[in-house]
Amino acid sequence: MFVVVLVLVVLLVVLVVLVLVLDRAPSGRDAKVWGSLVGRLTISGRELSMTASPVYVLIRPDGRAEWGDRIGRAEEELGPHGIGRAFLQDGSRLRIAMSDCALVLPDVYPPNPRAAAVLAHVAGFPPEDAPPTRGPVILFGWDPLNEWDSTRPFTDAERARIAGALAAAGCTTAE
Repeated sequence: MFVVVLVLVVLLVVLVVLVLVLDRAPSGRDAKVWGSLVGRLTISGRELSMTASPVYVLIRPDGRAEWGDRIGRAEEELGPHGIGRAFLQDGSRLRIAMSDCALVLPDVYPPNPRAAAVLAHVAGFPPEDAPPTRGPVILFGWDPLNEWDSTRPFTDAERARIAGALAAAGCTTAE
């Protein structure tokens, strides 16, 4: 009986601590990280998001592009061979993600010249100088302080530049 009461008391203390922690209103850098953590909710198995601005654009080989705020959902489309990430340019706060094996498994991952053109436009160099890409490619805003998934919403300027690059590359988008 004593053990049952002790377990119930410990659970009650943990519950109170969680309520107090979740109820605090962080500020500054903590608010940004905290917003990333609580901005993703799951209710009855359906994921909801409080993020108004996209954190990534997924560019598929057929030219369909999709803006989104949950990078995990986009990463599922990259395939089963692992995910490789790189900076768009040195010092950039934009990163690229694609399958680790996309370039060495051409039978599995089709060429994605539209993604190559988009990345070139956003990086500011001619599309004909872009390295080849294969399979789906993700371009996302990167925040090293976000301990949840390292993403951040695109700035208005980034989003406009990416939208222009998508249009120039002939991509179709759905939001």
